[in-house]
Amino acid sequence: MDQVTDEEIQAVIERQCREHKRIALARVLSREQAAEVANVSADALRQWVSDGTIAREYLTRDEGRGGAYQFTPEIVALLMIAGKVAEQFGPKSKLLKPIVQAIGRDVLDAWNDPRPRRLRIDLDGLTIMLDVTRVIAEARERVAALE
Repeated sequence: MDQVTDEEIQAVIERQCREHKRIALARVLSREQAAEVANVSADALRQWVSDGTIAREYLTRDEGRGGAYQFTPEIVALLMIAGKVAEQFGPKSKLLKPIVQAIGRDVLDAWNDPRPRRLRIDLDGLTIMLDVTRVIAEARERVAALE
C-alpha cells in the first residue's frame, strides 16, 4: 500500500479550498433563491436581516430603495444550520437567534475550508457544540447545483 504524504494531503485541501472559493465568488443569491435553496421562508430571512440576526457580511448589496438585498452563498449554510438548531431546540426557541448570531463569522470561515468543523457556542452558561461539516458540504453542493 502506498502511504499518503502530508504534502499530498495539503495539496488536496488547497485544491478543495480553491473550489469552494470559486463557488463563493461565482454568484450572489436573491432572498427568494437563498430561502428556497436553504428550505426556509423568504419572510423569515427578511426578518432576520431586519433585526440583525443575519450579519452584514452575508449581504452583498442593496438593490435600490426597496431594501431587497442579495446574499453571499454562505447564507445557505447558515440558514441550514439554523434549521438543524431549530429541529433540536424548537423553531420558537429563544436560543435560535443568539446561536445564529454567534456562529455567523465561523460559518463564513468554514465555507472555504473543507476540513471538519465543530463550533462551540457559549450562551449564558450553556455550552453547545455543533458539528457543521456535513451541513456546510451540503450547502455548497446546493449552491453549486444552481449554476
